[in-house]
Amino acid sequence: MALRVGIRLKTTSPISELEDLLEARCQGEWNLELDSLDSADRHKTVAIRFETQNDCDAFISACTL
Repeated sequence: MALRVGIRLKTTSPISELEDLLEARCQGEWNLELDSLDSADRHKTVAIRFETQNDCDAFISACTL
């Protein structure tokens, strides 16, 4: 199925933490890609695509941005 919903997130969290959260909260498929990395302040921007809006909403509600 197509990944129809997407967000961009700026975070200092490790990618593995985000993947664990996605696996725990999402029922459908998802994809996480690193967009940019600022090594000076340890921020990264990731693009996350979801199969459903419900999965996107569940991920956002579980995140501490």
